Amino acid sequence: MTGPSAGSPLRRPPRAPGSDSERSKTLALAERQTLVELLELAGAARPVQAAETLLARCGTLGDCIGAGPELLMHVDGGGQGLPQVMSLVRRAAVALSRRAITQTPLLDRHSSVVDYCRAAMGRLPREQVRVLHLDA
Repeated sequence: MTGPSAGSPLRRPPRAPGSDSERSKTLALAERQTLVELLELAGAARPVQAAETLLARCGTLGDCIGAGPELLMHVDGGGQGLPQVMSLVRRAAVALSRRAITQTPLLDRHSSVVDYCRAAMGRLPREQVRVLHLDA
């Protein structure tokens, strides 16, 4: 008999139907709620509508935070302070990513380096070249 048998510890248990879609729906709702709260901080007149517009244009909360001020200023109901609030959140995310990277061995956490680069440069209008010196 080839392959793992039904009693083998190597066999994965079957996934519940829809479990991936349930997780993605839960994540999308959490991102939407966070974005609505950020829009409220920015003084948005219609934060729920503005959140829906931003998510439709950008896709994820991270992409909304990384969006440039020219996009953020033209969101109906988004509020005058939206570019400043998103810039502040973006700077905080970059600082947290940078701190996480500098406090851990880089070669052990490739995903941390990628996360930092995405946070720092994710939605910039022009491509940037960065040199990261990794200690061996």
